[in-house]
Amino acid sequence: MITTSFYILRQTIDRLLLATGIALGALLLERMLRLMNLTVGSDTSPAVILGMLVNLVPHYLGLALPAAFFIGIWLAFARLNEDSELAALNAAGVGLHQLLVPIMGLAVILTLLTGSIFGYLQPHSRYAYRSLIYTVTHASLSAALEEGAFIQVGDLTFMAERVSGQGHELRRVFVHQQRDDGRSVVTTAKTGLLLQSEKEFRSVLRLSDGIRLSRRTSNSLHEALTFTEYTWPIGKGGGDAFRDRGNDERELTLRELWTTQDTPPNDVSPAQMRAEFHARLVRTLSTLFLPLFAIPLALGKGYGRRAYGITIGLLLLVIYQKLLQFGESLSSLGYMSPLVGLWAPLLGFSAMGIWLFYRAGFGVGGDPLGPLIERLTTIGEWVRAVVNRLSVSGAG
Repeated sequence: MITTSFYILRQTIDRLLLATGIALGALLLERMLRLMNLTVGSDTSPAVILGMLVNLVPHYLGLALPAAFFIGIWLAFARLNEDSELAALNAAGVGLHQLLVPIMGLAVILTLLTGSIFGYLQPHSRYAYRSLIYTVTHASLSAALEEGAFIQVGDLTFMAERVSGQGHELRRVFVHQQRDDGRSVVTTAKTGLLLQSEKEFRSVLRLSDGIRLSRRTSNSLHEALTFTEYTWPIGKGGGDAFRDRGNDERELTLRELWTTQDTPPNDVSPAQMRAEFHARLVRTLSTLFLPLFAIPLALGKGYGRRAYGITIGLLLLVIYQKLLQFGESLSSLGYMSPLVGLWAPLLGFSAMGIWLFYRAGFGVGGDPLGPLIERLTTIGEWVRAVVNRLSVSGAG
C-alpha cells in the first residue's frame, strides 16, 4: 500500500506542478504586458518590473494553486482509470477510500501552504507591489518631460527648455520646491542628467553649473548657493517611498486582522475586517475538499464522460468562488454575517464533495454523475441532429 500511495502521489504532484506552472506563467505574462505599458518610455529599470512580478506571485499563486490541485488530481485519476489501473487495484482489495489517504495528506500540506499565502505572504507582497507602482508613477520624470513644459512631481515643479537623449539629457533646468516647513527652494542649472538610482527605485537629477536659492516665507531670509554639480534624488526612496503598510484590510496579515478587527485603519469598517478574516479562512479550508470532487469526476467511462466530468467540476468551482465573493461583499457591508455569507457555502461545498465521493467509492457503478452526463449527452446529440436537419433543409 505504501508503494501504491507513493505512485498515486507522484502521478498527482507531476500534474499539479505542470498545471500550476502553466497557470502562473499565463497570469504573470498578462500582467507583465500591462506593466510594460505602464513603464514604457520611462527610466524605470528592468529590475523594477521584475520586482513587481515577483510581488505578484503570491497573489496569483493563491488563485492558481487550488485550481491546479483539482486539475492535477483529475488528470492523475483519469489516466489511472483509462489504463484500468483503478480496476486492478480494486480487484486487489484496494478501495477508492484507501487511495484517498495520500491525496488527503497532500491536501493538508497544500492547505497549510495556501493559509500561509493568504494569511501572510499576500498582504506583504501586495504592499510591496503598491509601493513599487507608486514609485514608478511618482518618481519617474523622463516619460512626462516635454520641452518648455512645467510638470508636477510630488512637491516639485519641474521644467527644462531642452530635452534630448530620450528624456535623460537636459538644458536650462528650473526646479521649484515648496517644503512642508514653509521654505521655498528654487534651483536653476545650465545642464542636467536624469538618471536611475542604482540603489533605490527612483530617479536622480544631476545638475551642473547652477544656483540654488532658498527663502523662508515667515521672515523673508534668503540663502543662495552656487554649485558646479548637485545631485538631487527625485521623490522618496527606500523604506519611506510609500506609506506604512496596513492602509486597508488587504494589507493586513491574518493575525493583524484578528487583533485589530475592533480598531480598523481609517476608511475601513469592522465589518470589512471580519469579512476579510473569515474569507481567508474559508478559502484556505476549501482546499481540503477538492480531492472529494476531483476523484469522482475522473471516473467516467470513456473520454466523453471524463470531459463532461472536468467541465462540471470547473463549473462548480467557479460557482463556488462567485458565491464566496458575493457572501464576502454582503458581509463587508454589514448586511450578512460571515457565518451565513462565507461559512454556509463552505459547508455546502464540503457536503457535496463528501456525497460525490461516497457515491463513487461505495455506490453502484462508481460514477456518481453518470445519469446526469447521459442526459447531457442525449441532449447534445438531439441538438446536433436538429442543427444538421436545419442545415440540410436550408441548403435545399
